[in-house]
Amino acid sequence: MNTIFWLVPIASLLALSFALYFYRQVFKEDEGTDTMKRIAHHVSLGAMAYLKQQYKVVLIFFIVLTLLFAILAMVSTFKTPGFLLPSLPVVFSPVLLVFGYENSYHGIGSYCQCSAQVARCWS
Repeated sequence: MNTIFWLVPIASLLALSFALYFYRQVFKEDEGTDTMKRIAHHVSLGAMAYLKQQYKVVLIFFIVLTLLFAILAMVSTFKTPGFLLPSLPVVFSPVLLVFGYENSYHGIGSYCQCSAQVARCWS
């Protein structure tokens, strides 16, 4: 156990040392002809445009997940705001349909009646 404890940080530092060495070696090399520089510039612009689009999609995805988890956290606490309970089946039914639960709309009426009664008790 003691050997592995020290082996992992030493291997990590060794890997970082090699990465720094190769990084410096690459930047010491000549950039090439003007045509090569121009192509590299266009590749760099395309890569940055792609990354910008990816970050935008990931940001939207995380915002949606954060809102979903916030709603779930509010509903699962004892002091749940009563106005959220009747709307939950309507909000989550499309999500259930996406995952293959075709019968997710059945029982919404009875759930809403039950959740409205529970909401009156909690408020």
